[in-house]
Amino acid sequence: MKDEVALLATVTLLGVLLQGAAALCGLIYLYARLRYFQGYAHSPLQRLAPLYASACALWLLVVLAALGLLAHFLPAALSAEIQKLLPRA
Repeated sequence: MKDEVALLATVTLLGVLLQGAAALCGLIYLYARLRYFQGYAHSPLQRLAPLYASACALWLLVVLAALGLLAHFLPAALSAEIQKLLPRA
């Protein structure tokens, strides 16, 4: 349950900033989880690779969300700092 909450939070955040990347990473994560549950039904060894793939997809979502936030807020912060440095006319 904890992984799904993190997935929804990061996909929502990334979806606001970069819709295509959020959709692609979310689909990769969901496919990896599907393969995990299918492997879980057959053999414990068949579930390890999809487990690691879903963890990597979730980390990729987190990194992309952080980069999206940085790209969104950094230009505004930089322009505010530049406005403070310029003399008022």
